[in-house]
Amino acid sequence: GVTDDTIVIGAGDDQGFASSPGLNAQMTAAAQAMVDACNELGGIEGRRIELIRYDAKIFEVSTVMLEACDDVFMLVGEGFAVDGFGEETRVQCELAHMPAWTVSAAAAHGPRMVQPLPNPADQLSVGAATYIAETHPEAIDAAVAIFANFGATIETKDKGVAGFAQVGYEWLGEIEYNVNGEEDWTPFVLRLRDLGAELVYFTGTCLPNYQQFRAAAAVNDFDAVWQVDNPWYDAPCAAANADGVMDGTLIRVPIVPFEERAINPATDDYMTLMEDAGEDISALAVQTVSAFLLWATAASACGSDLTADCVLEQARSIGTWDGHGLHVPTDPGANDAATCVVVMELVGTAFR
Repeated sequence: GVTDDTIVIGAGDDQGFASSPGLNAQMTAAAQAMVDACNELGGIEGRRIELIRYDAKIFEVSTVMLEACDDVFMLVGEGFAVDGFGEETRVQCELAHMPAWTVSAAAAHGPRMVQPLPNPADQLSVGAATYIAETHPEAIDAAVAIFANFGATIETKDKGVAGFAQVGYEWLGEIEYNVNGEEDWTPFVLRLRDLGAELVYFTGTCLPNYQQFRAAAAVNDFDAVWQVDNPWYDAPCAAANADGVMDGTLIRVPIVPFEERAINPATDDYMTLMEDAGEDISALAVQTVSAFLLWATAASACGSDLTADCVLEQARSIGTWDGHGLHVPTDPGANDAATCVVVMELVGTAFR
């Protein structure tokens, strides 16, 4: 993947997932935009960057890793919902990567990996939990988790349940749904009502599952405090809420809000880059940009003798990283979770 003139890297998402077409496509769009911008500035120490884009379609991660092993120098800024499926293949071929994010414990603690916003299996930022406890104290004693029936969302749910419990939450139950969607979400809403849920922690995707679930809740006149994670903070999710059915969704994010672009130059740079490329913005794509910047910083420090081992070593030596102002400070080398978060609320087609 490296010659005197070029560096071939890979990026990827799950945009071909049949149940949620276009899933996280903003990530590879951001990777391409960053590659193009970097090449306009001369590349990395004179080497032009070439990008190969991969689509894991949720369940084809191992195939993607097998292809990447033959194709690229490193994977940079990718994110696969079922990343654990590809770890054995990646590790066996010694493919190094700098993912935008990880989900499974296997990927979050895998070898030859550094990520800009670490997601270790044994740590969770509980800022959203403490915020909800302060603003909706009734939710502390009546929380219910709803999760899709596959590994990534199960691990995410388990971390959420454990983390919230450590700050005083009582979980009344956990409800499983089909990752490919449900024909009727009404039984899930009625189950929440029977349990007396005041807080609903939902893991999965905004579209279409969460939107359909909230529509069923509205029809059945059920309301609660709704908490979700980073992927909901993107333009398609907001645009889908024109009817307000998802109002009140609280989203835990580690990035500077897009609504603050006027006072944060890095956020404005990212949004301008995507607008010029005609692409949607998303929180996960910001993490792709941060991963690319971390990779480029490390690769440049390696000079002409560019190896994956050198890139990983240089990245781990950076004690504090915020994507040049895109997100909360982290320590990629220590692989520790961020210690602060921002909580966003979806209201109509906007966030606040």
